[in-house]
Amino acid sequence: MSLLEKALSQDHPPKDLSQSSSEHVQNILFNAPIGITITTPEGRILSANPAMARMFGYNAPEELIESVKDNTSALYAEFSDREELMRLVDENDEVVGYESRGIRRDGTTMWTSINVHAVRDKSGKIIHFQSFITDITEQKRDKEELRKNRELLKEAQTIAHIGCWELDFVEKRLFWSDEVYQIFGAKPQEFGNTCNDFLDHVHPEDRDMVDQAYASSLQEGKDTYEIEHRIVRKDSGEIRFVHEKCFHERDPSGEITRSVGVVQDITDRKQAEKAQQESEQKFRALADKCPTSVMLFDQQGRVDFVNAWHIEKFANKKL
Repeated sequence: MSLLEKALSQDHPPKDLSQSSSEHVQNILFNAPIGITITTPEGRILSANPAMARMFGYNAPEELIESVKDNTSALYAEFSDREELMRLVDENDEVVGYESRGIRRDGTTMWTSINVHAVRDKSGKIIHFQSFITDITEQKRDKEELRKNRELLKEAQTIAHIGCWELDFVEKRLFWSDEVYQIFGAKPQEFGNTCNDFLDHVHPEDRDMVDQAYASSLQEGKDTYEIEHRIVRKDSGEIRFVHEKCFHERDPSGEITRSVGVVQDITDRKQAEKAQQESEQKFRALADKCPTSVMLFDQQGRVDFVNAWHIEKFANKKL
């Protein structure tokens, strides 16, 4: 009988840890925080440790073994094909690792990580499987939550036309999010990882301004800066307007080690502002030609505009 079998077959773990190394191992296996089972090639559980029983909602290993009625696959929602397990063991040098949803005693499910080791006799025939099972439900939940958050962030960036970037001075690496590539009309393989590569996408007339804004923020020890400028899309040559805001991160000594920023495509807003300005200019030009008084007031009731005819007519009178 192996140490593992001895450990799992005991009612109580060894109490005197000074006796022998084998008893030390038995004690560790018996009290291991992960589930451990020994099963036949046909799937019958020979023994299990207390952690395995607790994981599946049983008071003792004997209850768990009795409950599954000689079929360990009853504990799992997937991977019950014993022939498939045997094939994978042969292909993976005796050890197989996989994930499966476990079914607790009360019917609820959990995610488990399972590593199976095949023990063979001298002829190469599999005598039994030793399985090590870990409850990874929390890790799965956290991973899924992180995945959803990333998808939501990506979707929000796409809707708002906002991307993020990071410049790591230690690693000398420039990172762009997917939306930044969309804004700049570039593909990852078409873009380098330096500030000069970034400046190549900035409108030639704005490059010095953008470069100086970033450089001066470093030289003057600022924590943040923001700027609006033009870019030239790589795929189409189209000129777009963007708004950038940058935050500098420092190490404990106060040295800036990383810059993190956001970039937003504000072309639509800029075009709307320009259209509004042009509309106002046309209105004022037409109003100045009207042979009558034209006045505009702001929301506080203050005079915002009077046309030329009114000014000429009432030049000497107080409005």
